[in-house]
Amino acid sequence: TEPLGLQPTPTIKMAQFSVNNGTRVVFGDSHVAEIGIERIRVSLMSIDIATVLASIKEAARLQLSALVAEFVPPELPSEPTIPQAESTTDILKSRNIAPREDLPIKIPTDSKRNRPPGRISIVWRRIQRILGRIALKLANLLRVIIRMLNHFFTTEDEQNRRWLSSPLGLGTIVLFPFAVVMLVVILWLSGTDTSEFEICIEEVNSRVEIARSPSIANSDREQILSAWQLVLTKVSECEAMRQGDPSLSEIRREGQAVIDRLQSVTRLEAIPLASMPEAILTKIVLEGRNLFVLDQRNMQVYHIALSEDGLSTTRIPSPILQMRRGGNASGISVADIVDIAYNDVADRFTALDTNGLLIECTVTFFECSGQRLITDDWVEPVSITFWSGNLYVLDAFNGTPQIWRYEPSGGRYVERPSEYFGGGNSPVLQGVNDLEIEGGNIYILTDEGRVLKYRQGEALSFGFVAFPPGEEINRADSMYMDDTVTSQSLFVVDQNRRTIYKTSFSGRFNDSYRITNEDYFNLLEAVAVDSTSGRALLYAVSGNTVFVMELGE
Repeated sequence: TEPLGLQPTPTIKMAQFSVNNGTRVVFGDSHVAEIGIERIRVSLMSIDIATVLASIKEAARLQLSALVAEFVPPELPSEPTIPQAESTTDILKSRNIAPREDLPIKIPTDSKRNRPPGRISIVWRRIQRILGRIALKLANLLRVIIRMLNHFFTTEDEQNRRWLSSPLGLGTIVLFPFAVVMLVVILWLSGTDTSEFEICIEEVNSRVEIARSPSIANSDREQILSAWQLVLTKVSECEAMRQGDPSLSEIRREGQAVIDRLQSVTRLEAIPLASMPEAILTKIVLEGRNLFVLDQRNMQVYHIALSEDGLSTTRIPSPILQMRRGGNASGISVADIVDIAYNDVADRFTALDTNGLLIECTVTFFECSGQRLITDDWVEPVSITFWSGNLYVLDAFNGTPQIWRYEPSGGRYVERPSEYFGGGNSPVLQGVNDLEIEGGNIYILTDEGRVLKYRQGEALSFGFVAFPPGEEINRADSMYMDDTVTSQSLFVVDQNRRTIYKTSFSGRFNDSYRITNEDYFNLLEAVAVDSTSGRALLYAVSGNTVFVMELGE
């Protein structure tokens, strides 16, 4: 409907809305529509009407006529938040009427002076009184010090000489005002900080009341998320002023719990398992009670021995000498390592470097050997995996990825690899980064969070479904397949959101995991899962640390 006045005969439509205590409404001209409903909703959540008007005014483009109203019960007093104007007519009349003896002289009053002082004004007046008392005390102290100096440092020949004319006196005269000014500034700054924190707490409490109100709690999912996200944003601002405030921590937990419930997020407690100095861990392989991780910065593979419960280590991480840049395997120098994997048929832990050197080590005694693969057709290998003893190498191949399949002969890979995508059937994909095989089905992951599924070179249907609104995967760094009978799950890592997604092999959403202290996952790269025992354990590498989390039964 166009605003009134644009057409000779206006079209008027009536609507009915339910209002509660504290409900706010905006009336305005056509320029209100240019602001946007989301910005208006955020403005209406401000602490008072004046702040609402100020927020709407900031959002206006050229000009705007608007009226904001708030519904309150008639029995509750409501002080005006907008300064009330004072008529000049009464002032002029009072000037024109000459005072008489039988009439009292009327003195015009200032409504601003009669207005009760605000919280900030009261705090500032208290600070001024305190500073005044401090200045008086300092003046008395200085008077006593001057008398003592005159008494002890004045010679008999200079009894009539004023102490203030001496260098010490002149220095005191010059430096003392500076010291007083610095003290006043320090006290003012400390008082201002406390005042700002109190104001911030009031704003947090106001936003919490709005988020808890029935009008928000009974509204749609997006409004609830928006309200509590505004609360957490303000809580972060207050925590920057004063860390460790228990009331802020409690509000943060409440708001985070509401948001997690709406986004289907499960919070986990991450236990640091092991750390490697100056490392950036990007790959992780789990085999029994052995963890293997790749330090991408130093091109070094580490072995971590786990305890029986999998929640701790039995010794410090040990580097595998043959699996490092510059190392030696069967007389062949090791280059940068591409990926690590476990060969379940040969019971060997393996690593592949950029020159095609495949390093194989026994898991028990770490006896290692190396062999050079035929890599004439390679372009950009990014990931490896094993299936039925065959080695599969994912090659980014300039946007048309190819999978090279090596078949063993006498326990070694001496033959030229075959193309998985033959006859020009290679998909056109940018940013492939990981490869997994389950039941003969090949899964390829891209940076944008897409998963492509193939069997014998033919594409199969796959898609992520049933995700909460706004939580769909749009970026991925790695994936892990848990093919145990009790799990049958695909885990996808999103470092940007510091989130680990769990889906079925067909892509249906099951759960998403984040940790309590999300800063630990700023460099989240890869995960591995142990679901063979009664409880599932999730291992993750982020930065230079390996973490373990319990997923429950």
